[in-house]
Amino acid sequence: MLTEQQIEKKLYDQPGMFLHHMKRKEYLEAALCVDWAAMVARFVELDEHKKAELFGNRQGMSR
Repeated sequence: MLTEQQIEKKLYDQPGMFLHHMKRKEYLEAALCVDWAAMVARFVELDEHKKAELFGNRQGMSR
C-alpha cells in the first residue's frame, strides 16, 4: 500500500510523463496520464490547492 507522500509524488510525476508523451506524439498515452491523475486525485480527495498545482485553475478565465 502506498503512503500519502508516495501517492503525491506519483501524481506530481504525471505532468512530466504527459510532456514526454506529447513530445513523442503519443497522444493517447498523454491523455491517459491526465485521466489517471484526475481519477486518483478525486479518489484520495486531494487538497484543492494541490489539485490547482497539478491541473491549473480555470477560474477567472474568459472565453
